[in-house]
Amino acid sequence: QKALYGWNSGTCCIMPRDAKLDSAQLTELETSAIKHSSVATWLALLQRVTAPAFTTIWRWRIGDLLVWDNRSTMHCATGFDRARYVREMW
Repeated sequence: QKALYGWNSGTCCIMPRDAKLDSAQLTELETSAIKHSSVATWLALLQRVTAPAFTTIWRWRIGDLLVWDNRSTMHCATGFDRARYVREMW
């Protein structure tokens, strides 16, 4: 199954799965302020897949269990109060 992996603002280049990067190339991509032209594709896709039609907001209740497949699901945490709650992740 095809998938894209990246971060909202941290993606600097889209590369084929079998692309080989040496450490110098990786450092250059991570530290330069220049984004590769392929990032426009990522940002266009990101805008679509994060639209309300494709998102779920989970309002936790006692006893809830939420499971997803990290290989093909986008997810993020928001507004967690560490002072009031214990967050367990496996």
